[in-house]
Amino acid sequence: MAVAAVVAATALSAYNESQEGEAANVAAKATARQQRRNARASEAEGTRRAIEINRQGEGAQSDAAAAMGAAGGVTDDVGAIKTMADIEKVTDYNALAALYESGQRADTQRFAAQLDEMSGKQAQRAGRMKAVSTVLSGASKAYTMGKT
Repeated sequence: MAVAAVVAATALSAYNESQEGEAANVAAKATARQQRRNARASEAEGTRRAIEINRQGEGAQSDAAAAMGAAGGVTDDVGAIKTMADIEKVTDYNALAALYESGQRADTQRFAAQLDEMSGKQAQRAGRMKAVSTVLSGASKAYTMGKT
């Protein structure tokens, strides 16, 4: 009867250890999916920021042209063209910087998702190995008990 109890306890323990690994893998996969969603959201946010920066830059150019005209100046002399070009250059730089920053953030989030998936797979393997170890240990105990 004691051997049967050892076998049953071993089987239950091995099953639980295997399930812990599976649960850790499922949780890691869920975290990885969320990280990937966050990466897509980061890229979209960067695109929205770049569009807004461009819109503001166009407004600044329009305001500058209006101010030049209101002051009695012209908008096609060298100074005016340089001013407009400077505004455009800064606008383009800021828009590209917003895209770059959001891309970097998204890359980091995708990398974190890969790490989460690898961690989950490792936990799953570890759970299986613990289960096998438990079965072997239980078999040894049952064998020893059966001999006596």
